[in-house]
Amino acid sequence: DYCFNMHDQRSIYSAGSEAISASLSFLAPAADESLSITPARAKSMQLIVAMSEALRPMLGNQIGRYDDSFNLDCVGDTFQSMGTPSVLFEAGHYPGDYEREETRKYVWYAMMTALQVISANELDKYNLHQYSEIPNNEKLYYDILVRNVDQLGGKYSPGESVGILYNERLKSDQIELEPVIENIGKLENHFGHLEFDCRVPSELKKLQNSPKLKSLIF
Repeated sequence: DYCFNMHDQRSIYSAGSEAISASLSFLAPAADESLSITPARAKSMQLIVAMSEALRPMLGNQIGRYDDSFNLDCVGDTFQSMGTPSVLFEAGHYPGDYEREETRKYVWYAMMTALQVISANELDKYNLHQYSEIPNNEKLYYDILVRNVDQLGGKYSPGESVGILYNERLKSDQIELEPVIENIGKLENHFGHLEFDCRVPSELKKLQNSPKLKSLIF
């Protein structure tokens, strides 16, 4: 009767263009290339509106909407095209929560809300047009953003920043986060879950006291 398509989402996504991490994102997948709002897709949209309303007091604006480009090879798009209301859940990054402990709590709450709305036959209480008011996911985050790195020497141009992402490495049966440089540039419209400004002495000192970051940047 319904398809819930469960995913993790990388920490690079913002909810819209502001410095707001997309801790949880949803998608009512397209059913065809013209992105029609079929009866099944309309139900998916209403269900997402219901979950977003329930989550808003806890997550605020940290709720995003995933890209709805149509691809029949994708599970959600296939089910939607067959007339089964489908919802994509994207478990994203809650600030400071790389283990996804906070995020999984909100995924559970969203799922329980969806099941309650379905079982009570209350979908029609929710306006599907509010679905489009959920901000689109944008790739505006780095795990670490180091601003004004030109203060470190001639290696960098004035005003440049370094954007760093974590790679997951399995070591001794434990996941370790290994920082790697993803981008170097102005990066004015980007954000970091952790930020350093090399023009601020206290932040520069913290950067210098981090061996991994120091070996990457200096």
